[in-house]
Amino acid sequence: MRILLAPFGSEGDVNPFLWLATGLRERGHDVSLLLSPHYGWLADERGLAWTAVGTPEDFLRFARHPDIWKSRAGTEYILQSTMALFEPIREAYHRAGPPFDLVVTSVLGMAVSFLAEAQGIPRVLVHLQPLCVRSLHDTPLYLNGMEGFNMVPRWVKRAFFALVDLKLSAHIRAPVNAFRRTLGLPAIRKLNEEVLMAGDRVGLLFPDWFAAPQPDWPMNLRQFGFPLSHGERFELDSALVAFLSAGEAPIVWSHGSANFSVKEFQAIALAASRELRVRCLLVSPEAPELPLPDGAFHVCHVKFEALFLRCRAAVNHGGIGTVSKTLAAGIPQLVVPLAHDQPDNGRRVKQLGAGDCLPYGKLTVPRAVSRLRVLLDSPEVGARCREIQVRLAKADPLSALCDWLVRC
Repeated sequence: MRILLAPFGSEGDVNPFLWLATGLRERGHDVSLLLSPHYGWLADERGLAWTAVGTPEDFLRFARHPDIWKSRAGTEYILQSTMALFEPIREAYHRAGPPFDLVVTSVLGMAVSFLAEAQGIPRVLVHLQPLCVRSLHDTPLYLNGMEGFNMVPRWVKRAFFALVDLKLSAHIRAPVNAFRRTLGLPAIRKLNEEVLMAGDRVGLLFPDWFAAPQPDWPMNLRQFGFPLSHGERFELDSALVAFLSAGEAPIVWSHGSANFSVKEFQAIALAASRELRVRCLLVSPEAPELPLPDGAFHVCHVKFEALFLRCRAAVNHGGIGTVSKTLAAGIPQLVVPLAHDQPDNGRRVKQLGAGDCLPYGKLTVPRAVSRLRVLLDSPEVGARCREIQVRLAKADPLSALCDWLVRC
């Protein structure tokens, strides 16, 4: 089969598709990807064929925009940026050489889904986080500060979703339908059903113990586990290995592969680590402006699968990729969410007993120190983290997912 995979977003959005592409290729399928060239090197590492969408500068302009990490404006900005890529995606799609037997994409790849729909090619939509699946029962946490929303009556939730659709439709319906008209496709009318759940099938890449199936989930969903690479060996940079080997395991602080505004976060990391008397490892796409004190180290990029096994705990933004890799390493985590899926993922980590959640706006040195002390000293948290680590080590979602895709 010829299969096209089209991930868009941060590295945490791209890596699961590379994991899937590798699995499909090992089963003898002809697999290619549409990618931002900012992440092309990740496909090259695995020897995967890919076609560029836009330029590396396009991605950096997107990631550095001041609205991207705002809790409300961020969603609108990402949707607008997604629609601005419609024509570059169309051009890249045709360069990739359709027709394909199957197209797999995320909701940010809606243009790819529309192109496949116009050609009658089976489409599978993949959601990496529970936030993408609505429910009137266990409703995802959409924003920091909405923690009590799950307690309101269902009619209130229905009204909330109707208002969300109305607001989002004002931003996306006209450009989406204009693009669909060029493909000879009918206009969309229902945002959730025809965009967020669009496709012949929808796959969920998170386990049912992280987000349990709900009675009102659509019937075309199939739930798998986290896209974790158990069998792969990842090498760490020699300078990082030297730091890790020179003392006790550090706490790693990372606020996302696409977040370039981490100066305040890193200042709190260094101060909290000093007060806790633990070593500090900073991970961010750019190096800190100031020299680091003894016991602190910085890397721009690292494979968390290899790193987290050598750390005491992780303080992270709550992106689903980082959360799942921390769970797989069996270490506690303090989630410091800003926007998008981060608050909901942080809530679920806390509910699991594998960590805590502190909204970014409430992050201070005393609060970070207090929360981390509890996580590091708690036998219950440590035992729960190890239990989840064993559970994830036994899981093999890739085989089931590849078989299901081929049947689709």
